[in-house]
Amino acid sequence: MNDFLNCGRKLLSMQRKFCFICGKQSVTEGYCEECWGKRHKLVELPEKLEYVQCPKCSMVKLRNKWVLPDIEKMIKDSAKTHGEADRWFFTPTGNSMNVEVHGWISNIRKKETNKVLLKAIKNICPVCGKLLGGYYEAIIQVRGDYNGLILERLENEAERIGKTDSMAFFRYEMVKGGVDYFFGSKAAAKKIADGLKKRFNAELTTSFQVAGRKQGKELRRTIIAARFGKTD
Repeated sequence: MNDFLNCGRKLLSMQRKFCFICGKQSVTEGYCEECWGKRHKLVELPEKLEYVQCPKCSMVKLRNKWVLPDIEKMIKDSAKTHGEADRWFFTPTGNSMNVEVHGWISNIRKKETNKVLLKAIKNICPVCGKLLGGYYEAIIQVRGDYNGLILERLENEAERIGKTDSMAFFRYEMVKGGVDYFFGSKAAAKKIADGLKKRFNAELTTSFQVAGRKQGKELRRTIIAARFGKTD
């Protein structure tokens, strides 16, 4: 009887060394690494990733905020991870992204490849909508003996502020006697005008223009006249 039990144990032990599915050497739970890996995903990724993107500035809407696009981070955030993914590789292919993931799950090293279809739903963001609609909150009127250096400084400062303030967009018009700069942000226009005063000794004069009413309140645009004397 004991010989029969010992023989059964040996047979069972031998069976456990081979994969239930393919017969290869088993590594865990009676499966080889390949067959076990097919049943245990390191990460689960969606077949298609949809997102709202502005066709003008390419900003992406995430959780009701418009941010710079980071497709790789968006894919990672959409992943359901079952182990520890420590290396990600992304390869764009047309309107999709090939994703290779390396990591550990149940002490087994895995590499998985996935293909995620990218679907951008086009929608104009609020800032571009205002820009296209001719919206502006302030005007800097450049007058007097100004030169190209002054205009370059003004535009460089506007672009610098625009990196952190999306409403600091601007456009300009050549008018009789000078240049008018239209800004989406009155705060940005005021900061730029103060810089012109400090750097080039511009004489600033501020006035206001009624632009309409919203919810019973008067909307006003800020007009800043920046007049320059002779420069060396």
